[in-house]
Amino acid sequence: MKWLFGLVLSLVVASSGFAERIRQPFNDGWEFAKAEAQTPVFQSMPDFTPVTLPHTWNSQDIQSGSKDFEAVGWYRKSLRVPPEWLRQRRIFLRFGAAGSVAQVFVNGARAGEHRGAYSAFCFEVTPFLKRGTNSVAVRVDNHARPDVIPINHGLFPMFGGLSRGSELIVTPKVNIVPDDYASSGVKLRQSNVSRSSAELAVTAKVQNLTPDYQAVLLRATIFERNGEVKARGEVSTTLASSPTTAVTIPIRIRKPHLWDGLRDPYLYQVKVELIDKFGESDVVIQPLGIRSYSIDAKRGFFLNGRSYRLYGVCRHEDWQGTGSAVSKAQHEQDIALIKEIGATSIRLAHYQQSDYFYQLCDEAGIVVWAEIPFVNAVSGQEEENAKQQITELVRQNFNHPSIVFWGLHNEVYGKNYVDQVPRVTRQLHEIAKLEDPDRFTVATNGDGGPLRSENGMADLQGINRYYGWYYGKFDDLETWASKTLATRPGMKVALAEYGAEGNVDQQSETLRFDFNAVNGQFFPENFETYFHELQWPVIEKHPELWASYVWNMFDFTVPGWKRGGVDARNMKGLVTYDRKTKKDAFYWYKAHWSRETVLHIVGRRVNPRRERRMDVEVFSNVGKPDLILNDIKLLPPIPGRTDRHWIFKGVMLKPGGNVVIASRGDKKDEVVWSYSP
Repeated sequence: MKWLFGLVLSLVVASSGFAERIRQPFNDGWEFAKAEAQTPVFQSMPDFTPVTLPHTWNSQDIQSGSKDFEAVGWYRKSLRVPPEWLRQRRIFLRFGAAGSVAQVFVNGARAGEHRGAYSAFCFEVTPFLKRGTNSVAVRVDNHARPDVIPINHGLFPMFGGLSRGSELIVTPKVNIVPDDYASSGVKLRQSNVSRSSAELAVTAKVQNLTPDYQAVLLRATIFERNGEVKARGEVSTTLASSPTTAVTIPIRIRKPHLWDGLRDPYLYQVKVELIDKFGESDVVIQPLGIRSYSIDAKRGFFLNGRSYRLYGVCRHEDWQGTGSAVSKAQHEQDIALIKEIGATSIRLAHYQQSDYFYQLCDEAGIVVWAEIPFVNAVSGQEEENAKQQITELVRQNFNHPSIVFWGLHNEVYGKNYVDQVPRVTRQLHEIAKLEDPDRFTVATNGDGGPLRSENGMADLQGINRYYGWYYGKFDDLETWASKTLATRPGMKVALAEYGAEGNVDQQSETLRFDFNAVNGQFFPENFETYFHELQWPVIEKHPELWASYVWNMFDFTVPGWKRGGVDARNMKGLVTYDRKTKKDAFYWYKAHWSRETVLHIVGRRVNPRRERRMDVEVFSNVGKPDLILNDIKLLPPIPGRTDRHWIFKGVMLKPGGNVVIASRGDKKDEVVWSYSP
């Protein structure tokens, strides 16, 4: 779909002589230094180092377990603008994220401050610019604060820096505003969606910064994937000087091609033009995926009127070595792995993630739960910042068709119904519904009891459960699911997190249960595999759980953790932190979720082996496999826990190397195990 943006822009340029919005990457030519200075007095600061955005200064120290990772960093860059921009244009700087409190200075004057490590922010800088060379400086502070969520680094780190890049936006003086909580300034609200028709309300926030009234034309054009026009609407109006005005264009779309999840993630593009009487135009282009959705308390999630099971993974965005300064290529690799496993949904926990990743989810057809970092602990001082961040989340991401759920909190607690957490959650719900009446809100509890005071304050309820890992027994999941749904039948519940840790560098030939999930230093991979083999069959038979999410798709950093033999690492991922190794549990889910052929021998990293006799497990979604050991075909397997799980019992290895081949038709998987008595 990326080609269509360029195609549409070319169409705009070819069809008019209007001067239009300019968007330029603002990522090169920066310099960085750590310094505690409050203002950009650069002559007294240490030497700067050249950097390119996205950038974080502390990925290595956090990931190695250092406690000294909170600091203040300064970024600086020169900016030259054409003289006509200063006379005729409005100039904005937009930053994708800064961890976690950022102050922007232009020529020494403060242009604005933003609080929150994961949402975008945009400031107009026109009044601060001058002819010739201008200086831009950004002060970024990643110390945890009681008035900014998350209020600590307890579950994940706020990496310091300008972690998602920046851009320069230049618009006419009559424009679609880019500084409305750093949103696009355009909302695409759809209703009455069916395969025969759909209604679209295109609302643009516009502003006239000339001294007189301006007659304008607002036009919205919907383009098919091939560039053809699907529908168009326009409205003429007159704008007074200065106030921001919301202008809406109603459009009826006949026989829409629906965005239908993994089956058919069809995307239109909407070009919104604001044209003034001088013939200048401002243009914003947004994605449009037309779809309807609902949740039935007993039958789960429905997409476009059909049952559509939501099962998938949670995702932390940080990578080993780069922290939260994730490149487009790394985002693309993440979405490719999530598509490979066959997930229909992603919970993007526990914070706003890159706009580019939401775009990739749109294109992949993966249903998204997006949320803010009201998580882990409360201070009593974060209410206003939480309200700011839910507003940013909704406005910045309103037009992504993949997003269906707005997440309000995770594992924060109150003593009663009028305590801070239930009260603030209700307010966050109200803000989200005012901003977006159509999508669901959801809040998540780490306690399994459905009657807790925090529950029921959003449209939907998520509950995190780790039976067999942190507490309880494996079969407690079935008891919990049945009891929860019976105790509070009016509450629509998702299993928002479940999982166990597995270190691919720690292996065991036998299942071991003699470790501590909080303080233990041995988390063998086969336990994580066993955990998921037991959990998924329970989840699969409960469609009334409207979604379920493995915690986590990827291993990630947790400051202060010393578990499983690796400092500062949560290893509940199905893929390792560097994205190089897919764990056995990855293939368990791929065999059950994906349409791709899967035939996978389990336990290949348990090598060498000390026990001669073993059971060989095979995950297969192509039927009962054969197993050949050293050129000898073995007896057929017995069924495992599902129809995609097979076990060859009592396989006897010979001393030295053993070639094991699982096959079904033309599909094969091979492992060489060394047996040393």
